[in-house]
Amino acid sequence: TTASITVLSATLNTLNASLFSLPPPSPGTQDPQIIPAASNALQSTSGPGPFPGQNNYTFVAGDNLGMIGTRGDSNTSATVTGQGRTTIANVNNVAEGRAISGAGDSGGSSGRNTVDYGIRITRGGTFTFGFTALNDLFASTAANPNETANASTATSIVIINSAGDTVFNFTPDGRGGADGTGVASSVDPFSLQQVCGSIGGVPTGDCTTRQGPGVFGATSFNLGVGQYSIAFRSTSQENVVTQVRQNTVPEPGSILLFGAGLVGMFVARRRKHQA
Repeated sequence: TTASITVLSATLNTLNASLFSLPPPSPGTQDPQIIPAASNALQSTSGPGPFPGQNNYTFVAGDNLGMIGTRGDSNTSATVTGQGRTTIANVNNVAEGRAISGAGDSGGSSGRNTVDYGIRITRGGTFTFGFTALNDLFASTAANPNETANASTATSIVIINSAGDTVFNFTPDGRGGADGTGVASSVDPFSLQQVCGSIGGVPTGDCTTRQGPGVFGATSFNLGVGQYSIAFRSTSQENVVTQVRQNTVPEPGSILLFGAGLVGMFVARRRKHQA
């Protein structure tokens, strides 16, 4: 707000990973890029599928097109404008998994975005940023012991000085105020650190956590003259585990297992505008 900031460097990085049942797993895909290019790593998939297409972040609560397996996908686009102002245009990530109840399969996946800026502050002052975010998590299991599905999201903004010390760490938790290292004030209408899980059919039906879109922002305490690193981090993760059935008679509603960072898919959408 009052500081004079010069952007020295900026890097976008997307990283996707997935694993389902027996090896070999699908290798992770990574795509580091220098702004103004976008970072868009190929989605990582494991299992028979069929899988949604690249950059498909649409939430599907249910069989998700009949997919069997896990996938992670992410993309980031950003621009740097004049006079030290930086804008993150769009950040999306998803992790999803599905397995047949009683099949004895397991897996997990993640979609991750990291945006790093190197900056120089030539006149001390405060740093303010803002962004909008949407979280969508879903998990469901059959009434079969020891079957689990979990989805989680995490988002944070960190500023580190040239000595390697963290001078600002905003991890939106829905409490607002001056919560966090070096945070003078913040607005966070809901937590971006979410977990949604189901074990053996509990809760009945599914665990669903959908929040947003919401507007987030924070202002730092005074930052002195010097060089700093600013990082925006957003991650979606999921895992599913099924147990081999002890009897061969299917039970109604116990055929499918969904786990998602967006649910049977876990989707975390982040739209960020940073100054």
